[in-house]
Amino acid sequence: MSLWICIGALLLIIEMLSATFFMLFFSLAAFSTALILYCITLPLHFQILAFSLLTTLYFLFLRKIFKRKKFAVQIDEDLLHRKAIVHEAITPNRPGKVLIGDTLWVATSSQTLIQGQGVKVLSLNNLTVEVQAL
Repeated sequence: MSLWICIGALLLIIEMLSATFFMLFFSLAAFSTALILYCITLPLHFQILAFSLLTTLYFLFLRKIFKRKKFAVQIDEDLLHRKAIVHEAITPNRPGKVLIGDTLWVATSSQTLIQGQGVKVLSLNNLTVEVQAL
């Protein structure tokens, strides 16, 4: 039982870091498997079967709910043209990170930018900002 709780917690942490809602189904299935094991004892192969079936069921039913609700991230247009500081170096073929206010953003640029350099936000594409040197 504690193994499934640890697996569920690990998958939940991965979900929080990725924010894709995909690992959530696996995490819920692991916690549900732990709950089943709290009530009855099952051999390992039945535990894995229960985990697999629960993952599939959660995916089929909860996916529809997540698709129905639009979890759109609202970002102020004030973000455009703001000044930022490069937190992690950026090259034209490798994104880095910039600090805008107190938030780190994934950033791309057509220029090579070094850590600590001042930049200006040009555009926003999903949750990635395009920046250029000041």
